[in-house]
Amino acid sequence: VNVTGPIAGHSTQDNVYFIVTLTVTNAAGVSSSTSINLRPLEVNMTLTSNPPGVTLTMDNNVFVAPYVTDMLIGFNTVVEAPAGTCYNSVQYNFAGWASSLNSKVLSD
Repeated sequence: VNVTGPIAGHSTQDNVYFIVTLTVTNAAGVSSSTSINLRPLEVNMTLTSNPPGVTLTMDNNVFVAPYVTDMLIGFNTVVEAPAGTCYNSVQYNFAGWASSLNSKVLSD
């Protein structure tokens, strides 16, 4: 069995699928193969920030939180936050990711 396909950086808007190929060979050395395309499962991913309106980056795409997008389950996604941001004339510094891994925690 041979499986090929991407593992990172794709959203549900992309035409993403895995190709699974099964090859069998009999005792005489005669081979036959068949393939199927498998589409990964999708999930809604929500990224928020506290305070709201922080500019975040996901897979080199910039957006303003809160942000909701469909993502493919099992794919690697890189989410980055700025070291700090100013909101209502108050400077906030990035403290870390919330335990839910879908919101940004800032402290002043």
